[in-house]
Amino acid sequence: MKLALKIHPVMVEGISVGKVEIIKLLRQRLNLSLTDAKSYVDRCVFNEETVLIPIPVDFEIETLLIEIRGLETPAKIEALVVEK
Repeated sequence: MKLALKIHPVMVEGISVGKVEIIKLLRQRLNLSLTDAKSYVDRCVFNEETVLIPIPVDFEIETLLIEIRGLETPAKIEALVVEK
């Protein structure tokens, strides 16, 4: 399973606003390094990619989806589970 993540950023003077919250959440819940979490988010924001993030086996993905949707960030974040 993978988490498909797409971010529609809010840019202020060329700077993406609201990335920190999703980076923190991905680091904490998926045990990603800062470099990996930031790389996934930057690809979404600056390359307009939908990234696929591997999910550990037996991981509570529904809880993560709820947490992502509950983030208070100006960016619009789309997240769903894919079987790839």
